[in-house]
Amino acid sequence: MDAAEDMTSPTEGVTTSVDASSGGEGAPLDVQGHRGDRGNVPPGNTLPSFESAIALGVDTLEGDLQITADGVVVFGHDADLAVTGCTWAGVAEPPSTMIAALSSAEVQMFDCHLELEGIQPPPLLAEVLDLDAEIAFNLEMKRLAVADADVYMQALVDYDQACGRCLGGRLIIQSFNWQLIEHANATFGDRIDFRGSVLTLSSAGSAALEEAAAYAEILSPTHEVVDATLVARAHAAGLQVIPWTVNEVDDMQRLIELGVDGIITDYPDHLLTHLGR
Repeated sequence: MDAAEDMTSPTEGVTTSVDASSGGEGAPLDVQGHRGDRGNVPPGNTLPSFESAIALGVDTLEGDLQITADGVVVFGHDADLAVTGCTWAGVAEPPSTMIAALSSAEVQMFDCHLELEGIQPPPLLAEVLDLDAEIAFNLEMKRLAVADADVYMQALVDYDQACGRCLGGRLIIQSFNWQLIEHANATFGDRIDFRGSVLTLSSAGSAALEEAAAYAEILSPTHEVVDATLVARAHAAGLQVIPWTVNEVDDMQRLIELGVDGIITDYPDHLLTHLGR
């Protein structure tokens, strides 16, 4: 999702709605912590932020994946660690602040939580997947080339095989490049159990949604474009609707009333309180 997203805390009081416990078709609403608990533990995509979201009781950890110069998958929304706000903790000057130009060892020398003791670097893929044996993961492939998708997916396959297929039923892969989800489904769909999610900044017509449903299970639009028509179209195509990034309680309630299946938020504590959970 875009780095310019507003994560301002809701200005209205957080209230509980007795009618807000379910998503589309009566299923429990999937509460997804955007980059963990980004609103309360910024900058997100770090172990402290993910751990905070788990402690709050989210259903799904949403996060972003990058690739280091030596082909290791790490978490991070921004390609540039300076944009994220992570600070070099090594000696001399860093060779770069760009994750793609750094080795995985060099990435581990960037501290993303100066307020905490010790270095809190962008975590490795396995470090986050190891946090909880039951929680679900919604992982965005930030790099958009097919070759990059292969790196992401192979890393997930390797982890899943090593843990005895422990990611089964718990993994969502998302991208703004819908072709990457199609490629991942065609190339890795028989090797790892995952649901594909297509991200979008705009609405989508029935034809596009029906085509996407051939390789994806979820439509994930920015919440501003979600209306009753889009939800109906997506559901008719067999797609769940999980919008992002929803930080105002009024917006959460509006989307719940429209029948969305999940909500991605910087403030999962506010959404969980609203749901009475």
